[in-house]
Amino acid sequence: KTICGPRGACILTDKESLAQKIASAVFPGAQGGPHPNKFAAMAVAFHIAMTDEYRRLMFRITENAQALAQALQRRGLTLAYGGTDTHLLMVDLRPIKAPGGEPLRGEAAVRIMEEAGIVANKNTIPGDTVTALGSGVRMGTPWVTQRGMGPAEMDIIADCVHRLLTNIRPFQYIGAANPIPRGKIDIAVLEEVRRDVLNLTARAATDVPAPSHPRPCPQAAEAKPGRQPILITSRRARSFIREACTADLCRLEPGEWARTLMLDKAGRVLDDLYVIQLTPDVRGRERLALMVNPSACARVTAWLEGLSDGYVVFDEDDIYAKVEGPVVISDLSRAGCDTQVLEAVAAFEKNLPNLPPPIPAGTEALAAYRAEPGLFCLSKPYFVGQAALRSVLPAGDKPSFVWQPPAEPSLQRTPLYEEHRKLTRQIIPFAGWEMPVWYTSVTEEHRTVREAAGLFDVAHMGVFEVSGPNATAFLDAVSSNYAGWLQPGQSHYSYLLDPDGNVIDDIMVYYVERGRYLMVVNAANAEKDWAWLNAVNDGAVLIDRDNPLMRVQSRTELRDLKDPRWGSDCRVDIALQGPASRRTLQALADGPDRSNASAVKDALNRLRRTEVMKATLAGLDLIIARTGYTGEDVAYEIFVHPDQAVTLWHAILEAGAPYGVKPCGLAARDSTRTEAGLPLYGHELAGPLNITPHEAGFPSYVKFHKAFFIGRRALMEKARASTRKLVRFQVNEPGQRAIRGFGGSHDGEHGETVVNRRGAYIGRVTSCALVGETQVGMALVDARSAEEGTPIAIYPMVSGRQPTLKAPSELGPGDTVQLPVWATVISRFPPKAGKGPTDGGSD
Repeated sequence: KTICGPRGACILTDKESLAQKIASAVFPGAQGGPHPNKFAAMAVAFHIAMTDEYRRLMFRITENAQALAQALQRRGLTLAYGGTDTHLLMVDLRPIKAPGGEPLRGEAAVRIMEEAGIVANKNTIPGDTVTALGSGVRMGTPWVTQRGMGPAEMDIIADCVHRLLTNIRPFQYIGAANPIPRGKIDIAVLEEVRRDVLNLTARAATDVPAPSHPRPCPQAAEAKPGRQPILITSRRARSFIREACTADLCRLEPGEWARTLMLDKAGRVLDDLYVIQLTPDVRGRERLALMVNPSACARVTAWLEGLSDGYVVFDEDDIYAKVEGPVVISDLSRAGCDTQVLEAVAAFEKNLPNLPPPIPAGTEALAAYRAEPGLFCLSKPYFVGQAALRSVLPAGDKPSFVWQPPAEPSLQRTPLYEEHRKLTRQIIPFAGWEMPVWYTSVTEEHRTVREAAGLFDVAHMGVFEVSGPNATAFLDAVSSNYAGWLQPGQSHYSYLLDPDGNVIDDIMVYYVERGRYLMVVNAANAEKDWAWLNAVNDGAVLIDRDNPLMRVQSRTELRDLKDPRWGSDCRVDIALQGPASRRTLQALADGPDRSNASAVKDALNRLRRTEVMKATLAGLDLIIARTGYTGEDVAYEIFVHPDQAVTLWHAILEAGAPYGVKPCGLAARDSTRTEAGLPLYGHELAGPLNITPHEAGFPSYVKFHKAFFIGRRALMEKARASTRKLVRFQVNEPGQRAIRGFGGSHDGEHGETVVNRRGAYIGRVTSCALVGETQVGMALVDARSAEEGTPIAIYPMVSGRQPTLKAPSELGPGDTVQLPVWATVISRFPPKAGKGPTDGGSD
């Protein structure tokens, strides 16, 4: 930084022999590309560094750094190491006491500083143990000094930094490995500091003209009567505006417009505006034009920028929520607008004389609602300022969803049932289906999955299609993960929740192509899930306790792809899991069309974990996802037409025979998923213990940044209050009594009791399986006993003669006491396993 040149490095030595070795190692391997211009820039910088002017600059840089440090300290901020005698300094954020007690991290601080125009870096300081959670903000003075600034300007910068850091409201989302630090700030503070920074930089020296402020608003003196257009562009533009405005805008067609209000965080009117739905741009991004009052343009633009960036407080009661985004905010002259946009705006402007008078800015939401109730859609899942209208929400009469399973359901069979009968007699009732539990032995089939590949019939799983223009919004309302992040060809794991935050099911969502998703659900829950999704889609059941009117805004298309009436679109699932899976599928691509075979093989090579593709293998049209429920990295879920399932089954076994591929039953699927630490609905999710995703170890699949999904608020409260945690354990010695978990013998629905080494009850076993000669399982325990390496004792289920129930002092000849099996808490997931479930639900 202080050399005032390009990023780079020099290796210096006075040993000729070492210099030659370095030169031969670096050249010509690292030569070429953009490097020569960097060499030249470094040479120029070194030449300048030998001048007296450069020496004087260095003195001014250190003087400015010390002036900035002292100005920050005068305002009460703490500096790491007490100050500085170099070009940089570090603010220690730990002493800053934020509302709610959450620590302010460098990540959140520098993001908000940059929003105001101050660029700094996050940094760890002594005491920090995780880089992403660094508690320092690093600032240097070379650049501001080069622009001619001195101690007076350092005082202004210090004041700006102080106002920002002391007004940030920090919080954190739960990530896959570590918390994700974030923060928000009041827009009034942010805008005030931003103006001060702009004024400061406008006075500073510069080698190039300073860019003008990009906001699409005229100055007050330039404002004209009528409306000022603002263009919103993004893949999520419609969702963004729906959540930023009060009216129901989801039914707008291109060229149509609707009147709506935009509210601030306190529920006051920012503007009474019109939204014009436009056609997508050439890149397929959604576009809308906002026709705002000129006097409100700057205010509305700043608010929209803040909502889009995600760093302004817009709901005092919910700091975690974000409005869907980001979006590009521009005026028509900067947007390179096509004819359709200009014509749509011109058509609107013809109606200006007929528009009703706007509701004045600053009007309270309740007063605006009483004056113009048609501008509010109270049944929307979310809009900014919605909380201000709670008092006018009418009582709803929608019933709660209640599922009544069939009293005596008949057992169903998959298309592969007859194939199983040819290979094994071990067919049992499971989740309402007749399924093979094993073909040879659990141990052998478990080993097959780990060393070669196992072929599983999972056609009992439910396969639903969610499609149409509202499919993404529907999925975001009914499931916990964020469907808006998915691109075609991607998938994710998620949860269906009821309004009380209870898990209805865990699911996989596959984004097959634009406007079309597959949802794979557990076989045991398929009928319940189907009834729930349709009830929500129809607006027939309660989805929010606080707002009984709430419903998804627009219906989407739902199809059960196991229903024969969908003909050629029907699909069932077959899973191929293990290291030989890819080679087996590639072998199926071989055929007379060599060019197609090569393309399919290449596509399978490039298919990354959780991605999905369409392909033709063995003459069959398939949807192939690189997902699975065994913990294997190379694993596939293959969606095939039910009438072609037998053909595919035989083709995979034949092509995979040289690689050791064999059919595997439910028992191996259970043992592999247990070893991998993956949840089974009813065991590690929901079930007798009502286990939440956070307790199960999968909080990153619940996106609390979404302003709404069914069960969000209730699940947040459960996550905050929980003191339990799911752990994986390993029995210390082989040959111990078998541990079953839920569903075992006798009282197995409650799981075996787990105690700590002092004998205190801490939880229950949920699943356990024999892996090789050792039992590996999972248990829900007190979070204080969840650390890896913690010894635990498990009391297995007892059959036959029961132990004596006496105090030790009363025991005599012939009495027996039950002894525990000792185990140790191990890592939540195997070191080489994936970071979470990647298949269609559990089972």
